Amino acid sequence: EITGIHYMETDGIQYPVFEEPMSEEKVLAALSKYGRMAARNLQESDPDRYEMMLLTGTLLPKMQEVEKQAEKMHDDLAESLLKAWMKEEHVDPYDTMKMTSLRIQAEMEAEETVLKEVIHQNREQKYKVKRTWKREPLRRFLFRCRIYSRERSQRNLESAYFLK
Repeated sequence: EITGIHYMETDGIQYPVFEEPMSEEKVLAALSKYGRMAARNLQESDPDRYEMMLLTGTLLPKMQEVEKQAEKMHDDLAESLLKAWMKEEHVDPYDTMKMTSLRIQAEMEAEETVLKEVIHQNREQKYKVKRTWKREPLRRFLFRCRIYSRERSQRNLESAYFLK
């Protein structure tokens, strides 16, 4: 092992050992419901980006991040809806049938909101790269620099405004 890269020696020559990229089935098997839904949505909306992420090994971490965000949002939203509806309808917490009904409604409402806001959000606007940019990395770099400098100057203006 030299500088963190594993080598295999064959006929006196050392060859680097590269990890095999995860197959699509393994990635999807490692994800839960929301992660698989987000992956399928990405595959349908931007197949080129999906393939690139799958081949580079970044699909699983990104989908796990989306999955974690969706599950947290679902849990928080379902719990807050349940508490709000309990207060609104003056439900006795020991009334099993009414609590079960409210809990199911809260879970369904939370799932619908998560699907709309996290899973099916318009990812194309956020990540879509124009096809011509694949051939023009300098143009893409300059565009990103312009966006970054615009965001940084906006933050500076906002912080200066709050300091007054």
